[in-house]
Amino acid sequence: MAASCASTRSLRKACWSGRVSRGRLRASSIGRLRESRCFPNCWPDRQSGLPSFRSSRTIARFFSGARSVAYWSALRAGGWLPASDRPLVLCYHAIEDQSDDPVLAPYGVPPTLFANQLDWLIRHGFSFVTPDQFAAYIGSNAPLPRRPVLLTFDDGYADLIGVARDVLRPRGIEALAFVVTGSKSGTNEWDQAYGAKKINLLSAEERIDLAALGVEIGSHSRTHREMPLLDGPEQLEDAAGSAADLAAQRLPRPRFFAYPFGFSDKGSKDAVRNAGYSASFGCRSDWVERGGDVFDLPRVIILASDRGWRFSTKVRAPRLFANMTWLHQGIRNRLRQLGRRRPWH
Repeated sequence: MAASCASTRSLRKACWSGRVSRGRLRASSIGRLRESRCFPNCWPDRQSGLPSFRSSRTIARFFSGARSVAYWSALRAGGWLPASDRPLVLCYHAIEDQSDDPVLAPYGVPPTLFANQLDWLIRHGFSFVTPDQFAAYIGSNAPLPRRPVLLTFDDGYADLIGVARDVLRPRGIEALAFVVTGSKSGTNEWDQAYGAKKINLLSAEERIDLAALGVEIGSHSRTHREMPLLDGPEQLEDAAGSAADLAAQRLPRPRFFAYPFGFSDKGSKDAVRNAGYSASFGCRSDWVERGGDVFDLPRVIILASDRGWRFSTKVRAPRLFANMTWLHQGIRNRLRQLGRRRPWH
């Protein structure tokens, strides 16, 4: 009896670890199960050769689950698992240490940290996908590899040329860069109004060079204003005007748009759609789901503080991480309010 149960435990372990392939249990293992008192009234099914249980519904469910696990494990080993092909879109800003800037410090990711994050993703089974693959996914329901990740960059800072050449290209990673086309000074004018330092943006020639390095150019509007604060004609001008600017610079007309500051409303989405874009991104932290609103696609913003467990949790469970952050911030705000109250006299 003990030996039979031991055989059963080893078989169960093999099933759930995926070592039993093609949904079949070996005949020798089935024979041991039939002889075991642990599973009475067990006969092999005529069609599948697998045991059918007439006395234990729980055991029948176990074998059904084991066969399913073996099947999906084989797909997972091949890198194509339909249940895991929800893309994760990561959003970076400047790949630069900006810890000395009072406004941009949270958004500047140092180059070494950025490279380490990419390597961590590769080591843990994430697959970087191209903008073309992502467009096929949202446009025609095309399949994607296991744990797909699309890399995006906002604002279009000049440091992206070096990042693409020295970090992305050696790793075979393509990406999307959303640029602001209407800055008269060629710098981040929208941040300087809040006290941020001046940072150079990609020039028209540098955008062409960046595209040649495998980074597709998308639009981040013409002026980087919050689109919900604009009226209808201004929204269309910011979206369509930016696309026209890029086309005039000998770049392909952009397919993707990223809302400035991540904010959008119905008018914003209509303006982007009418300007001829295929999809646009907001700031909701989540995976991209099939059949979702392609003009309000979620992205996960990576900050300078996202190191260690923060980064791993953020990319593995973005929705949970966002909820935890929201709850933590709510508790802190409540404690501040209580601390500011005057004591009763």
